[in-house]
Amino acid sequence: MFKNGSRINSGTFPEMSSLERVEVLKGSAAILYGQVAPGAVMNLVTKQPKFEGGGEVSMRAGSYDLYKPAIDIYGPISGKVAYRLNGTYESAGSFRDQVSGKRYYVNPSLLFKVSPRTEIVVQGDYLKHDFTPDFGIGTNNGKSIVDVPRNTFFGAPWQYAHTQQYTGGVSVKHHLNDNWTLNGNVSYQKYKRDYFSVERLQFSNGKLGRPLERQLNEEDYYSATFDVTGKVKTGSIEHTILAGIDGDRYKTAATAFTIDATKGITYDTLSLTQPEKYPLRTDMPNAVANALTISPVNRFGGYIQDLISISEKLKVLAGVRWSYVETGSPSVPTTKPALSPKRPRPGTIMLFLRGSVSCINPSLPRRSS
Repeated sequence: MFKNGSRINSGTFPEMSSLERVEVLKGSAAILYGQVAPGAVMNLVTKQPKFEGGGEVSMRAGSYDLYKPAIDIYGPISGKVAYRLNGTYESAGSFRDQVSGKRYYVNPSLLFKVSPRTEIVVQGDYLKHDFTPDFGIGTNNGKSIVDVPRNTFFGAPWQYAHTQQYTGGVSVKHHLNDNWTLNGNVSYQKYKRDYFSVERLQFSNGKLGRPLERQLNEEDYYSATFDVTGKVKTGSIEHTILAGIDGDRYKTAATAFTIDATKGITYDTLSLTQPEKYPLRTDMPNAVANALTISPVNRFGGYIQDLISISEKLKVLAGVRWSYVETGSPSVPTTKPALSPKRPRPGTIMLFLRGSVSCINPSLPRRSS
């Protein structure tokens, strides 16, 4: 998943109200953009600043106390600078007892018309999502639990999930001439997840165990991309060339915990037939951080592709990519959470070749996709 041409974390559901469009590059063409799934690359494009004033204020409401006000305003600051600000707040309950969620989102951006041929966009966004983890009423050997209403909550009253995501980026587009365009994009993202919850029910001999999970993860992601796109002709055949380089650094910090050292990771046990036999716990267990694991990954690559227009209805697309991936050895302190650098593992070099022939008129290759 990408946002405005830069790779992002997909650990939280994106805020769709800020999007102008979603671009999808399917199949083997996705490999041209680095270490990604070969099935597809999805790029989320946020709403861009405009030099005409306008805006929108909206309000959504729904069942189970769903309320979502949103705002989107834009316009010129001067003859060469435009802005856009959109944001939303969401509060929602659930058909399940004790389950709720809140989301906060803001997305400011600025557009600078440096010259008739050059423009710079600076943008960022912040998303905070707090919600109650809910794994439902569960099943036993593939069958639903009998005589349990769907609003039954098998979690604990204290459990929570807090996620935060910050992104920021600068993109530059410069038209060298009528046929060639230079693009650059630099971005940073931080993702944090703080989670403590009763997990999915575990069935055994008519009893239900409630396991525990405690997570605290932080991710920092730095990326940069530079490419050039242009058109040339060899006789009657037209070529659309895309060539560029990209690189990123990805660092994950995962904290491990010891939960109720004397009780293991099982919160308690339930019985549907004899509920009085196993009293339910309601206290929050004691979770103590015991280790911090730092996992760095560095990637760098270069690529080139050519969309050859043999005729109006016959196109040939060919491309090649070279990638270097270096995965550092995770550092795992055994006492207090701390960073203990180690020698990185050897890098991995990957070379991708791809080509295709199409008898339709595909879209021109775009790095933002």
